[in-house]
Amino acid sequence: MGHGKRSVSPSRRAERDVAADALAGYSRGVVLDKGEGKAKLALSEKEAIDSSVFRKTKMVCTIGPTSCSRENLFKLADAGMNVARMNMSHGDHKSHKAVVDLVKEYNQLGRGNVALMLDTKGPEVRSGDLSEPIDMKAGERYTFTIEEGANGANGRISVNYDGFIEDVSVGDTLLVDGGIMSLKLLAIEGRDVTCQVVDGGVMKSRRHLNIRGKSANLPAITERDWLDIKFGVDVGVDYYALSFVRNADVIYELKHYLAQQGAAIGVLAKIESADSVSHLEEILDAVDGAMVARGDLGAELPVEQVPFWQARIVQGCRKRGKPVIVATNMLESMITNPTPTRAEVSDIAIAVREGADAVMLSGETAFGKFPFKAVEVMGTVAKKTESSMLSYSGTRRYGSEEAPPIDWIVRPGHSDAPGQMTSPGLSEMFAYHATTMANTIKTSLVVFSRKGNMPALLSHYRPDHPIYTFTEDRAVQRRLALYHGVTAIYMPFLDSAEETFKRAIQELKERRFVVGGQQVAIVQSGRTPIWRSASTHVIQNKEDILAVVVRLISSASVKGSLLKTWSLRAAAAPGGELAMAWMTSLIAMGILATVVIVPVAQDAKRSSTAITSRIRTAAVGVLAALAVAAAAERALTTPMSGAWRGGAARPKRRLPDTRDVGACSGGAVLQDEEIAVTGAPGSLSVAAAYAGATVLLTGGSGFVGSLCLAALLRDCAQLRRVYVLLRPDARRGLDARARLQRLLDGPAFADLWRGTGASDLRRKAVAVEGDLAETGLGLSAPAMAALAADVDVVLHCAASIAFDAPIQTLLATNYEGTRHLLALVARMRRCTAFVQVSSAYANGHFPPGTTVHERLYPLPGGGHAELAAQLLGMAPDEADKEAARLLTAWGAPGLPPYCLSKRLAEALAAEHNGRPARIAIVRPSIVGATAGPPLHGYIGNASGATGMALAIGTGIATFTCHVPSHILDVVPGDHVAAAVLTAGAALVQGAAAAGAEPLVLHVGTSACATPLSSLSFGDAAREHFEAHPPPVRFTLGRLVRYADVYVPAGSAWFALLVAASDLKFWVLARALEASGRPALARRVLAGSRAYKLLNSPALDFHLRFTTFALERLQALLAPRERAAFRMVWSPADGDAWHSYLAAYMRGVSRFCLKQNPGISPDSSPVPEIQPLPSKRGTARRPASSMASSAGSACTGAVTRGHMVHVGARG
Repeated sequence: MGHGKRSVSPSRRAERDVAADALAGYSRGVVLDKGEGKAKLALSEKEAIDSSVFRKTKMVCTIGPTSCSRENLFKLADAGMNVARMNMSHGDHKSHKAVVDLVKEYNQLGRGNVALMLDTKGPEVRSGDLSEPIDMKAGERYTFTIEEGANGANGRISVNYDGFIEDVSVGDTLLVDGGIMSLKLLAIEGRDVTCQVVDGGVMKSRRHLNIRGKSANLPAITERDWLDIKFGVDVGVDYYALSFVRNADVIYELKHYLAQQGAAIGVLAKIESADSVSHLEEILDAVDGAMVARGDLGAELPVEQVPFWQARIVQGCRKRGKPVIVATNMLESMITNPTPTRAEVSDIAIAVREGADAVMLSGETAFGKFPFKAVEVMGTVAKKTESSMLSYSGTRRYGSEEAPPIDWIVRPGHSDAPGQMTSPGLSEMFAYHATTMANTIKTSLVVFSRKGNMPALLSHYRPDHPIYTFTEDRAVQRRLALYHGVTAIYMPFLDSAEETFKRAIQELKERRFVVGGQQVAIVQSGRTPIWRSASTHVIQNKEDILAVVVRLISSASVKGSLLKTWSLRAAAAPGGELAMAWMTSLIAMGILATVVIVPVAQDAKRSSTAITSRIRTAAVGVLAALAVAAAAERALTTPMSGAWRGGAARPKRRLPDTRDVGACSGGAVLQDEEIAVTGAPGSLSVAAAYAGATVLLTGGSGFVGSLCLAALLRDCAQLRRVYVLLRPDARRGLDARARLQRLLDGPAFADLWRGTGASDLRRKAVAVEGDLAETGLGLSAPAMAALAADVDVVLHCAASIAFDAPIQTLLATNYEGTRHLLALVARMRRCTAFVQVSSAYANGHFPPGTTVHERLYPLPGGGHAELAAQLLGMAPDEADKEAARLLTAWGAPGLPPYCLSKRLAEALAAEHNGRPARIAIVRPSIVGATAGPPLHGYIGNASGATGMALAIGTGIATFTCHVPSHILDVVPGDHVAAAVLTAGAALVQGAAAAGAEPLVLHVGTSACATPLSSLSFGDAAREHFEAHPPPVRFTLGRLVRYADVYVPAGSAWFALLVAASDLKFWVLARALEASGRPALARRVLAGSRAYKLLNSPALDFHLRFTTFALERLQALLAPRERAAFRMVWSPADGDAWHSYLAAYMRGVSRFCLKQNPGISPDSSPVPEIQPLPSKRGTARRPASSMASSAGSACTGAVTRGHMVHVGARG
């Protein structure tokens, strides 16, 4: 640069060059030789070598009247369209089906690869029909009303949204059509809102209305949207763009629906509302990608914030390895003009530099005058920007020079704080170093993939050169059309890897993507490699194309634990610059492991040697420790005697066996006068009991509480109102109302909002901000007075369910919270029923074999108030010791303090029976996934048996101390919710016998001679997670097979297995800490402690629980309500259990691990199961039940009459 010339920064110079080239008509596009076969790129040899001629940023084009013909749509695709967008706000299914057919025809002709995107209309607030347009002038006043028929006369305009009055506040700004006009809200009176015009214009019928900074409380997926989504499934679209997403729940709802339909369709969230930006992180965790919908986003937020949120959304997707589209007004002027403005050109360049996978055209291609020029300009600007980023900045993987480095993909739940880099998964590290290698040797990447995971990962790391992906799945090929830098090619794979590679290279040569002398890197990897040959493939064809092939070269099995090592060999073609490359890897449980590829220049050899030494040392240490742990596990668990296996061979069907209830000994049958339920069969109606009633619900955000709320809204049509007591969520910045709305948008309520009257139904749920731990529940005096005057029934579902939490923490919620709530109930003039959710194991201190009836037992050791005050008044450590001492004195050493807190709370509630409300106590066993509609297999937390399934699936579980007769008394969550509501109805309608004792109900699936063994549950989990591996698995061998690996509690073998397990967990935790993942290391150790708690001798016991009152209550229900409020489950054959367990495990994958297990979950309920008939005062004999995991040797888990034999605490 000479003196006297002003310096220009590289970024400014690049931006200037881009604009100049675009406006000058810069075009370096490819020419297609259109024949009957596939189109071939007519490029010069120089251009084929220069990868900058290929545009990496993809283009999404909206199809409309201008572009829907065959000729024009094909021209758009030839010009560079990668994704065809169908906007469901316009057109009908017939016109969109024609677009689908044309895109499929284009792809079948081999002319290109175009994906299909369906953009939902979403919920919209619109003005009503006007008799004539209104010319609104600044300063004039108008009234917007939710009354129908206001057509503009007298300045009154109707709004189509009944909740409009509740959503707005005085001082808000009302925007018309995204801000073309704006009005300020002056007053709210009844059903009317008075506004003053700020920015005038012509108001026409059915205009789109927004409140700046607020989102309407409408369901994100409307009834029309569901029809459009079903249309998309039927025609086979590749992506949904979901409009007006407010939080992650609607994403999970849609994904669950797609899984039910067996449709592998990507879900993109359109970030375009105030709520969506406040829930941005959880939305991006849930979706498959996102769209920055700047039009509506700029209407709901101040326009100056749009650039900030655009960058934030792009970077959020980039960090997660998910595609992101920047949309709206990219080339708006080209709707009517043949050339863009310089600002529009810069807008495209900024989106490309920020790292967007795609940029989108809307009206420009849908109804604009120059659709093909718009596509040409956008493609040219994107290519020139990409080229300038390499020219001025050198090799860049991250997109923007201003953007923070993105080394590893961020997974949900990982820290995103500065300086806390998320450590990579196994495939991520492979992709990262493969990209580094390709950038170093300046070569393209050739990928072979069946599911598209590896090309997506490579795209995340933004290699400098193209990613050519070969796949034998057409759907995968189309979905990859959206990913940055990926060119997907369909080609069936052969059995021989070498032959497949040769065909792929020949295909690339025919398409002129590569030429003789060019280097390419062939990558084949992922969780399930396509070829597992134990050889290293180095392909060098006649044109000296270098193929650097990463292949599996060796594997070793250490006592059944799979340890595999990877290596890399590279043949340098003449003139090649690759000086050295090496790689180390570990594969555990068949999951491809960390792959390290470090290309090192000649002058950096010394540094390379040091790095190599450290990595090899660490790898050898980890391998040795893990091998020792694996060998110990196998050595200790393999030589099991027949006695350990229950003395009999394990049957093929590992389910509880058919039993003769007369063979059971112990326990007495209760007489009728002891049963606290009265009335004639069919005389009890839950819906009638709650008709016109107001309910106060605690624990609504928990699993059982949310199911109770959903059942009230779904099955009690005449319910007046339900108050939901909720604490503010400080971490997410949500008040009680926002938490309730988030709850109502969750999976448990999805079916409620699809029909008519959804808004009225939704308004029945009212949030009350309060805290059970505070005196007076933290309520204001007016709020407390209102509840005292209005509530008829209280459903107390709130509890702390952490088994091994400190006793004072448990008492603060379970005991003190109940005390504060009962103090409010004492003031309620109308309240007649109080239902408390307790636990079947509140009486778990009884000796094994004890029959526990549905009644209260005297509290050993003094009164509940004295014991609670004593424990709460101590230092925390002393309180925990005293709780343990009390439980030991009661004959239950090692019993979790949770059981003690529940026992004290029961005694407290019973003391208030009849003052004024009658009390019912519902004691569920281990609450599991739902069994019936509307969502089969739904899970709301990871506690109890769900945590056991997670421990097995993720490899935390490696052994069990449970004998074959051990019973895991799982009860479906919807059965518990039904029992809670039915108990309240029984108190209201007088079906509970009067007396000083409260009504007590035991709820459990083992209630009718149909016990579920731990072996059955464990094997169901193992089989599911073997077929559908979780994201992370911490085990060396195969997943534990419960029927093979159980040992007696307290035995020497048990102690050795515990030691081996501890060693493995310790090694894994240390390795995670060393790799910069301390949070995950802590979770591994916590999982180790939780699983040891499940296997402790203190929890390996048996109790018998009677269910007389529960079964009598089920019989009292009106026939039309017995299915909706099912509480007793008596499977007649093993298929029902298999169906439930299969759905349960799919729910664990879906709701706990937030992954699609790759199968279609069954949304139908378990086959209808009728209660067994019973006779007064006699034991019942079931026709059939389940086959045991351990066959006839399972003699312990038996029942007599209505009594349940249970072997694990919940």
